[in-house]
Amino acid sequence: MTTIPEVDLPIKDLIEGKKVVIYTASNKGEFPNTFMKTFIPSSITLNGTWYVGYTPMIIEGFNMIEIPDIIAKGLQSFNIVNHSFKRYNQYNEANKDNEKLEIIMSDEDIKNQIASKKVIINFELIRVYDKKIKELYIDYGREADTWITQLDEAKLFKSDSNASVPFIENLAKIREITVDELATKIIEKAASFNLTMSTMIGTKQKFSDRVKKANTNEELNDILNEINKM
Repeated sequence: MTTIPEVDLPIKDLIEGKKVVIYTASNKGEFPNTFMKTFIPSSITLNGTWYVGYTPMIIEGFNMIEIPDIIAKGLQSFNIVNHSFKRYNQYNEANKDNEKLEIIMSDEDIKNQIASKKVIINFELIRVYDKKIKELYIDYGREADTWITQLDEAKLFKSDSNASVPFIENLAKIREITVDELATKIIEKAASFNLTMSTMIGTKQKFSDRVKKANTNEELNDILNEINKM
């Protein structure tokens, strides 16, 4: 029996039975096929950030998300503008005569495109806001682990100056300020931080609401551009 090397198999045989996923590069800029030779990347790039591929299993470290077939079908037209003229068709297949071809999408193509774009924009929204929240915390390091204790003790002290508040008492002693001064600073800082967080969360939710209500590819492109500029 002759075994055909996998590299010589047609692409439809290589991807058969595999999960369709979108993914990002790892923190080191590496891609999944570096770690799993049976992972098959496609030629589709979404928004310069997300990629499409086929895998027998979800690979950790690449923000990899499995998508249903109907959404995967829409990704074929993700980067296409209906009635635009291109030297390639909507599946990125080269036009051998080098003519400019008008890309005309069917109603089903457009419906699938919009559905897939909504999914990708929501993933991008989560990715962008997760990054912004990490940046918000980065200056504080492990100190953030003590914030609940600090705020609880600060509130307790403000309600009862004789209460036991060992954590902030020690902080105040080292900083050479009174416990009352420190408690005030902690409460004010917590309020400021919560305001920043609520603004970020509210903005994210507003984007999400706009994505749900959008009915056209153009609307979704505008939303995606706004998210990318943040």
